Amino acid sequence: MVMQRIRVDLQTRLHPIRIRARADDSVALFINVKNKGEVAVPLSLKLTIPSQTLGLGFDTMAVRKVLDVDLGELKPGEEREEKVLLFSNRTLEPGDVLIKVRAYIHDRVPQCVLFYKDKEIRLRCV
Repeated sequence: MVMQRIRVDLQTRLHPIRIRARADDSVALFINVKNKGEVAVPLSLKLTIPSQTLGLGFDTMAVRKVLDVDLGELKPGEEREEKVLLFSNRTLEPGDVLIKVRAYIHDRVPQCVLFYKDKEIRLRCV
């Protein structure tokens, strides 16, 4: 694969845009990934919440801080949307939390990364 032929568009949105602190709540994070390159590519997502953030996670207990999602192969021009739920509990403090989203384009095995694109999302906890 030639690197000039690999391009990915990464868009995110939250619904609702805030999560309640000190309460059991959840928000949906929608991640849109579009292959703007000229070749089909296998793609994966990795979402990370800072480990020092208590009360926010990818499970109802808010313990899981890293989530890997395999999207499979995207053909040129193909777009996929992935929905990820974020959960809060009573230990979440008010403030902003940065959630990192990384889209990986890899070879047939996910350990061989060819290209990646990062995005940070600021989640408001009120």
